[in-house]
Amino acid sequence: MSGSHQREDFFLTLRESQLSPGQPIALEKLVFPDEAALIKEEDKTLVWRLRMGGGESAVVKMYRRRGPLNEWRGRIRQFRVQREFSALNVLAAAGVPCSAPLLWGFGSAAEQGHFEILVTREIPCARNLKEILTATGQTLNSSHCLPLFEVIRRAHRCGVYHGALWPKNILVSNASPQEPGFHLIDMARSVRFPRDIGATRMARFDLLSLLYSLARLCPDFDAKAMLQSYGMPAAEAQETAKQSGQYHSSRHLRNRLTLEFQARAWLARLGMR
Repeated sequence: MSGSHQREDFFLTLRESQLSPGQPIALEKLVFPDEAALIKEEDKTLVWRLRMGGGESAVVKMYRRRGPLNEWRGRIRQFRVQREFSALNVLAAAGVPCSAPLLWGFGSAAEQGHFEILVTREIPCARNLKEILTATGQTLNSSHCLPLFEVIRRAHRCGVYHGALWPKNILVSNASPQEPGFHLIDMARSVRFPRDIGATRMARFDLLSLLYSLARLCPDFDAKAMLQSYGMPAAEAQETAKQSGQYHSSRHLRNRLTLEFQARAWLARLGMR
């Protein structure tokens, strides 16, 4: 399905794709969502469910009204969805539970303006961790979340910094708290490194961000136990857990870290760091 497609009501360029020849998708369904299938609707972001052949479903995420400057910058450097597709592709190839990527592209339409799209395979019967933790009568606790930190360690071992590691960007695919399955999603801020980042500044900020968010939802969560499940020695886990209680996330900090880590990744690929 790669290539450029021009129609009266939209222009669409599809780039990398993991779709098999037997999984065609109607192009208009990648640009104009069915209102009944909408998952999320914001001024500049749309997310909707897309039915495919064989009874499978995909999720389409569109960043819209981006403006021509964003498209020009994306063509020269990388589109946001291109970075996300690349990071998810690395995780999926390594068997790390995530929203497996199917394709990405960009285009324009009168209704959407300039846009970028990312299509991922839907994770059946899943809810995000934030919804579960804020639901009445939720029963998840620290011990149930220990496998999540093992998943994060596997992602860091693949050289992937998430960049927005919050409960709303983690899907839980099993309704039973005894054996929840955790999946990483929404990696628009991700940065890829050529080696394991487990004991680095990148991993530390991913972990601090998640612990900070979990503490706001469930103050009684045992941060030390979860960090030990990640693989930290007890003393380091104790110190990091203490730091997470004093950590404060902000848009300014996240933007600064993204720029810093992109520079670090570039230097690492050059063999300089």
